[in-house]
Amino acid sequence: MERVYPISIPQKSTASFSYIIIGGRSANVRAIRKVLAKTYTEKAICLGYFGDLAIPRLRNLGLDKELINYIRRAKNIQRIVYVDSGLDDNELRYLMQLCRAKAIDFIVMPQEAYLFPKGIRLEEVCDIPVLFQRKEAIAQRPYQILKRVFDIVFSFIVIVFILSWMIPLVTFLIKLESSGPVFFVQTRTGYFNSHFPCLKFRSMQVNEDCDQQQATKTDYRITRVGAFLRRTNLDEFPQFINVFLGQMSVVGPRPHMLKHTREYSKIINEFMVRHSVKPGVTGWAQVNGHRGPTETVEKMRIRVEHDIWYIKNWSFFLDIKCVFMTILNFIKGEENAF
Repeated sequence: MERVYPISIPQKSTASFSYIIIGGRSANVRAIRKVLAKTYTEKAICLGYFGDLAIPRLRNLGLDKELINYIRRAKNIQRIVYVDSGLDDNELRYLMQLCRAKAIDFIVMPQEAYLFPKGIRLEEVCDIPVLFQRKEAIAQRPYQILKRVFDIVFSFIVIVFILSWMIPLVTFLIKLESSGPVFFVQTRTGYFNSHFPCLKFRSMQVNEDCDQQQATKTDYRITRVGAFLRRTNLDEFPQFINVFLGQMSVVGPRPHMLKHTREYSKIINEFMVRHSVKPGVTGWAQVNGHRGPTETVEKMRIRVEHDIWYIKNWSFFLDIKCVFMTILNFIKGEENAF
């Protein structure tokens, strides 16, 4: 599918106009034509382009060096869309002055748009226009603050009103059945590939394979109390302490063992994108049923696709939706929760 890149064009208008395109790859030229067609309700007439590429169904007006003479003679051009050219700085400066003198709009579409699949934004740095890759909403500072405030408030409520009595109770039950620590602390991959101690109630007998082997449905290591904790997801409640400390978020991609991060980052494209946000106690993949052991690469790939969709489409209301879906799944039970 051909990708349409944003360019600096006027707002939607009903006026028709004619334009030419200077340079650029053939896909860039097609992208320009699509954007202009969607932006203007009347027909935007492309008279042709200057460049040395052969573009089907588009008239080649000549090479870049012939452009200035063409503009001097032309009387029917309202706009020039500039992508790239073989003109030197002086020639380009003269071209822009010529366009001003002839009241021709000079529009710029950066050739580097190919490097920005999420779109671009323009900012000035020391009076120099600089292109930046457009950030998803979840990466923008105001929304990060909103998400962090929600995390602090939500985790504080859980810690005070649930964990305050749950920890003593679960401690008693775990100690009643098996010896060992109450909390299982495992180093997992966090925000921007950092490492953090992820907390859980211990649901297994103490064993040496905990950092290498995922739990399975008939795993002999799981205790009776642990089976209940895992089935109801209560074993993950201590992670709200991680949330309060800023190591996790209430909603986000679930954190993986370091072993899985090393393995899957090599075989799944964009696997590490999921670490561009804080890991979550619950996540979009989990509430849609993609949880439990990942016996195949395809299972992990589907989980990663859901995580990336969440990052690209994040909103505060999506987080609220994930929380309610998690509560609903807790009430009705989940097939892969073991």
